[in-house]
Amino acid sequence: MERGTKELLTYLLWNHHVDVAHVSKNFRQTPDEIEAHIQEINQSLKTEPILVEHQMISLTERCREHCYRLLTEKEQQLFSYYEASLRRQLIMIELLMTGGYASLQALADYVFVSKNTMLSDVKQIKAYLHGQQMQLDYSRKDGYAIFGSEFLIRNLLAELIRDVIKTPYGKFVLDEKRLITVSEVFLLKKRLEKIEQELQITFTDEQLEELPYILYAIIKRAETAHVDWSFKIEKYDIKNTREYPIIKEMFWGYDFLTETDLLYLSLQVLASNLVESALRFSDGEEIAIAVDAFIVRLENYFATEIVRKAEFKEKLILHIRPAIYRNLLGFQINNVLTEQFIAEYTTTFRIVEKASTPFATLVGHSWSKEEIVYLSMIVLGWMYQTEESGETVFKAAVLCQSGTSISKLLLENLKGMFPMIDFSGAFAVRQLAQVEQDVDFLFTTVPIQTDAVVFVIPSILDKESRQLLREQVEKAIDMDSRKKTKAILAMIGDAIPMENIPRVTAQLEHFFEREQVDEQQVERETQHEVLQIGTANMSIWKDVMAWEDMVELGFQALLERGSVTADYVAACKRIFYENYQQMVIGPAIYLPHAKPQEGVLQPDIQINVIQSQLLNPDGEQVRMVVALAPSELNHHIPLLLKINELFLHPEKLQCILGAQNVAEINEIMERG
Repeated sequence: MERGTKELLTYLLWNHHVDVAHVSKNFRQTPDEIEAHIQEINQSLKTEPILVEHQMISLTERCREHCYRLLTEKEQQLFSYYEASLRRQLIMIELLMTGGYASLQALADYVFVSKNTMLSDVKQIKAYLHGQQMQLDYSRKDGYAIFGSEFLIRNLLAELIRDVIKTPYGKFVLDEKRLITVSEVFLLKKRLEKIEQELQITFTDEQLEELPYILYAIIKRAETAHVDWSFKIEKYDIKNTREYPIIKEMFWGYDFLTETDLLYLSLQVLASNLVESALRFSDGEEIAIAVDAFIVRLENYFATEIVRKAEFKEKLILHIRPAIYRNLLGFQINNVLTEQFIAEYTTTFRIVEKASTPFATLVGHSWSKEEIVYLSMIVLGWMYQTEESGETVFKAAVLCQSGTSISKLLLENLKGMFPMIDFSGAFAVRQLAQVEQDVDFLFTTVPIQTDAVVFVIPSILDKESRQLLREQVEKAIDMDSRKKTKAILAMIGDAIPMENIPRVTAQLEHFFEREQVDEQQVERETQHEVLQIGTANMSIWKDVMAWEDMVELGFQALLERGSVTADYVAACKRIFYENYQQMVIGPAIYLPHAKPQEGVLQPDIQINVIQSQLLNPDGEQVRMVVALAPSELNHHIPLLLKINELFLHPEKLQCILGAQNVAEINEIMERG
């Protein structure tokens, strides 16, 4: 293999999904030369090849491992330098797994740096461990070692391993340093797959990749450190669950593990995210009650009735149960999409955070923002579902490594983008064989090897990635005569009477012209479905009124516009005055509403700003009432989220409350 090809292969191992143009620019070679290098590599590979699709270069996990072996087959090291954060992680993993001391020179040699650089790293590690309630001990004779609570040490070890594994090259680094080799985790991975069968569960692909490494590191720590330790879980009796003896059995052959070690290892398994589960958990009643309370809060805050509620509840319980173990034990999770999601869906995140109080009560403290983001993804994915779907032409499935939260959000976003596609669901990548035979398209967050038409997409679809994906799907249909024929036949139906030929012809022309529709047109069409707002939807009340009259007056404009019936207003009054504490969407701001079936003729909203003295029965000031006639198809939710976001900004809210006329309120709403 020539030098240029080796350099390209190294680059592809260090980077995830990359495009040909970017690689071409970096290597100062033409796209054809880059593709020639890839063909040379593929000829040397004995398994899955490097994929080039839609001008994107992708490697499956299996392909990446074989490329690494190809580069290092003559005992050559792939890594001769580590960036500072990885270097410090490796030092801590080495000290924690061995449980002993190491000299400064030995540590410096271990990560290929000078003693001076290692001294700087040691200071950083010491400060970090202090923040984790542990200490880096130093002995002139023996060097450095890590001490602290064994429970915290094992939590930290798991966290460090997880962080390293999440990098594109993490497994290769651990293998090269002989910390954890591929062969050492192979057995544990096979045992986890057996547990999946026995417990009728499915781990996410990420968990099945990470968990064997974490378990092996903890086992190695138990073998070398020889620490007598214990910990308590007061709220849940893990030993008496159905799962514990089955999980415990997977660690046969490790005779040095104590009962405490086995319990801790089992909890790492129980705290792992799942794709699906047939279990009926022994502690399910308490969790189910909390989930019910969470759903009630969501329906009030979003002013909607969640469709297929029983299925939604099952999905939540599937996520909540391991999340409770993580929170009880203080296990850290690393959701790489946290900041991106919060920035893009700020209001949804805050509403879910507010609604998640029942879950905080279960564990005795608020959940981390990473956990709340996972919950928000499930909720947001579900909110845009409807009971009915239109006619579909094609079949597709979503493959995602990351389990229920991310895959559910992704699935529902794709359903909204492609109403002509029937999505069978979101699956783990390991489930490829069972879904690829009966689909026209596969949407996946990681590269896969399959004969089906594949689109590799990000976990969160922004505007740019949506536009690119629409273009790719349209091009895939247009370039495949079978798919074009399938679409035409779906529109034509079983019989075509002569008098209908012009109409059928128009439908076909519309299909072939669809690729000419630009993104702005798509957005304009979408906006017609969303509840709009203007000055007619705003009122300022300066006259004194009674609390008992507030709801009826709030809905007066909706009645006059013919948006609701008198029965709907009566239902809103009854529900609101019984539950007004649950219908607060901002400071001193109320959202009276009922189900659309109670008498909504068309979705509508009226924002009523109260500038007179009005108190609720608790003696608290009322500043605004937002009268809502919700959409059965949840088209009111985007506007409600926008309003919520404004109310979360004190300065903007004060401007609305102090506005002299509705034009000022409308201007603030439009500015956002």
